[in-house]
Amino acid sequence: MPNWDSIFRSRGHVFEESHTDMPAIIDLFKKHDIVRVLDAGCGTGRHLVYLAEQGFEVYGFDSSPHAVEMAMSWL
Repeated sequence: MPNWDSIFRSRGHVFEESHTDMPAIIDLFKKHDIVRVLDAGCGTGRHLVYLAEQGFEVYGFDSSPHAVEMAMSWL
């Protein structure tokens, strides 16, 4: 398993664009009145940022402390 903390420290935002399925996920969340989202393994926060921009209350955690710091800064 890769050491993501080392990867994020050396490369920064490895992923910046949200996954192409996110608009469909947003539609599904809205259909079911979901307003709060937990992103397990959020990395540097690409999906947290996208979801927050869509009006969701977002939370995330990751095994990489550096990635979490980057996510908080990006948010």
